Amino acid sequence: MPILVPAHPLFGEGVRAERAVWEVLRDQLPDEAVLFHGLRVQERQNEYEADIVVLIPGAGWAVIEVKGGDVRRLDGVWQQRQKGVWRTIDPVGQAQDCRHVLQRYLARHGSSAQHSRAVHLVAVPDCDVGDDLESPGTPRPLLIDRHDLSEAFRKVLRALDLHGQGSGPLSDTGAAEMLRLFSGADLASADIFAFHAEHDERVRQMTQDQTRILGLLRNQHRVAVVGGAGSGKTWLALEQTRRLAKDGQSVALVCYSRGLARFLQGVTAEWRQPERPTYVGLFHDLPVQWGAPHGEEDDSAGFEEGLPAWLGRVAAGRPAEDRFDSIVVDEGQDFSSSWWPPTLLALK
Repeated sequence: MPILVPAHPLFGEGVRAERAVWEVLRDQLPDEAVLFHGLRVQERQNEYEADIVVLIPGAGWAVIEVKGGDVRRLDGVWQQRQKGVWRTIDPVGQAQDCRHVLQRYLARHGSSAQHSRAVHLVAVPDCDVGDDLESPGTPRPLLIDRHDLSEAFRKVLRALDLHGQGSGPLSDTGAAEMLRLFSGADLASADIFAFHAEHDERVRQMTQDQTRILGLLRNQHRVAVVGGAGSGKTWLALEQTRRLAKDGQSVALVCYSRGLARFLQGVTAEWRQPERPTYVGLFHDLPVQWGAPHGEEDDSAGFEEGLPAWLGRVAAGRPAEDRFDSIVVDEGQDFSSSWWPPTLLALK
């Protein structure tokens, strides 16, 4: 999974289409890629917001403007139907302007990424792209429709290959510079501080029933929490981790994706020492920390068979003080069945 900035975007009402495109890219992009949502830039008196920005080391970067619902081009003018009324829009201009202002931002900061290959696209995830949407200014490779969602990552790569402007592919160094410049820090520290404020406020405002439920979880040795994206599962995982650690337990907080792992590490690092978990990070990094070989990134058999088997062997033989009182698993939908038995062996 790519690095996500922010780690948990807030998709409010009216941005269902943005969420759909963001989620397919999140699931398709390689681990070394970076996926931004709602990237805002201020240039003099002008404000810009890119719906989605994708950084792909070795290829380039792209700005994607998303328009949901009914979209058409009539007499060369883009229109979107909102509450039954067709309104004029300019998604191509928005995407192009955002790309240009980001390139100027990179240039002002002397980033090597300013000359990297870049492209802008328009996504209409509810529509079929026909002759009415395609034009000399927006050839078909720069348009993503509902049929393209299953291969959105490949569409971005093809757009970069055919229409990307720049002197060369985006280097690893350039991607790191863009991540730092666009997010403020590798861990998106501003987002973490905002999360802290929201977290503390939500804890303060918790109802007596919610507090009672969290308290009851202390008496349950195994609990599964289910809910849709944005329903607060990660927040609950963090709060329960903190409570368990504060009670003196050795706790492991594990997840599947690198972006979320960095986020969890950044949040828990700000807690007071008695509240910090013993281990925070990727669940497949735990056996590596205990001595397992790293393996290859694309070795799915190693991740789904070799590493869990190794964890089971080493966990069973480790002294009790090295194992955990509790293990909190976020992104449980990505935690395959082969990992559960050895994970339980990592418990005291």
